[in-house]
Amino acid sequence: MVGGIAAALAAASVFPVQAQKPDPPQPPGQPGQPPGTPPQPPGGTVPSELRDSQPPASGSWTSEGAGGAEFGGGVRTARVREGEVLSAQVAVRSQVVREVRVEWSVDGEVLGVGTERVEPGVRVLRSPPLPTRVPGNYLVDVKLDGRPVHGASYTVLGKVPMPPVREVVALLDPPAGRASELAGRVGLRLVRTHELASGPLQAVFEVPSHLTPEAVASRLRQEPGVLEAAPNTFQRVMVGPAGGLQYAPALLQLRAVHPWATGKGVTVAVVDTGVDPDHPELRGRVQAAEDLVGDGYRGEVHGTAVASILSAVGRRMSGVAPDARVVALRACVPSRPGGLDAACPVDALVRAFDRAFLLGARVVNASVGGPPNGVLRRAVERLVSLGLFVVASAGTAQDEYPSYPAAIPGVVAVGATDAQDRLYSLSPQAPFVALVAPGVDVLAAVPGGRYAFFSGTSFAAPHVSGTAALVLQAAPSARNGSLAGALRSTAMDLGPPGWDPAFGAGRIRPCLAFQQVAHAGVCR
Repeated sequence: MVGGIAAALAAASVFPVQAQKPDPPQPPGQPGQPPGTPPQPPGGTVPSELRDSQPPASGSWTSEGAGGAEFGGGVRTARVREGEVLSAQVAVRSQVVREVRVEWSVDGEVLGVGTERVEPGVRVLRSPPLPTRVPGNYLVDVKLDGRPVHGASYTVLGKVPMPPVREVVALLDPPAGRASELAGRVGLRLVRTHELASGPLQAVFEVPSHLTPEAVASRLRQEPGVLEAAPNTFQRVMVGPAGGLQYAPALLQLRAVHPWATGKGVTVAVVDTGVDPDHPELRGRVQAAEDLVGDGYRGEVHGTAVASILSAVGRRMSGVAPDARVVALRACVPSRPGGLDAACPVDALVRAFDRAFLLGARVVNASVGGPPNGVLRRAVERLVSLGLFVVASAGTAQDEYPSYPAAIPGVVAVGATDAQDRLYSLSPQAPFVALVAPGVDVLAAVPGGRYAFFSGTSFAAPHVSGTAALVLQAAPSARNGSLAGALRSTAMDLGPPGWDPAFGAGRIRPCLAFQQVAHAGVCR
């Protein structure tokens, strides 16, 4: 979640029957060539190009398995209680006797550095004890002789600490001067205002020490010209433990659809922590990067991971819509520099959604969630009515409330499944779940040219946002209802027949969704 917030302190198409079997339709610009190649089955061995972020030194050593950090038993997922002892490990194979410099870090902070003697064969190198005293989600990185290999993550169970809420956010009728007049009349300090492209004026007021945010919001809602007011609460990013291989491209048959559509010409806004535009997987894809929080834009873990699942160019991982234009809108701040957990002030989220609309985004990916908030709901509903297609992570099974923005009417809420289409243990079962997508053991990019494995509904949502971009490339004028309908009607039904609160309409099938709208493509 986030501490350290600057100023404020997430029906398939039917082809006609003909007398003889016609040639299959061909992708544009590729006559006579079948679309893609047969997808690989999920799981299996890791391609050599994914084993390490850089090639190993000649004739020295290689890292075993998937080439990165893991936990006991060779798994990349760990959940522990507060204070429980946990260490990570990495297996190294060497052909000669040599010394290897090992550097372990957690959330970007160095945990331990040492030199290990490695005999010919395989040796498992273990980290110092990992921090487990504060609930949250943590990214573990390891460097061998200065070379990073794939990271892993772990979760310390418990209630993740959040910053105190001492502000109220309100939506007001214009003009801009209304905020100052309201502050004077009610006796509040006006912190900041922002004129939204969708119409209202957003104003943030400081809560006096002797009052609660709820009391101030209730008082403001009684004033003329106030459309909505609510505590400026924090939504959080939806993260779980890490692990596994990049099985999603094969499971979703992306190789079959990419000869036809890659998201070209479609702009997708990623409302999250900062996205690293210089990561090799995202270079040339980030068209704009803006800070909506107020403490300066920078590339960060969660946003970079989400954006890479959406639109990685294919250097070492496959994005769902590799040619989509990404608008990176930083509305969340990590609680620890280099960490996964982050929190997103509602006023920053509202401005980010508004900015996405102003910058021409057709799709918004919001891998964030938190308690219901009237201001956020009103702003998102307005933008959805204006044509913004909003996809959000569905939250977690531990949430004690319907997660916002996922539960806002018109938003496509996404749960998470694994490589065998089983529901992720922390994916919620709720009446607002629309679809599910791969969100367990997902390979993603992290700043600094690195890669790691993650789980959570945060990492399921960009699979759906990317699929929406593929469909919109074929049908740019499609309305939100038609687009959502295509995604739902072509999904693979899981669980009980029909819609259910765990899987929604089912797991997305990008190729069939594209085929239904474009009347083209060959899906396997």
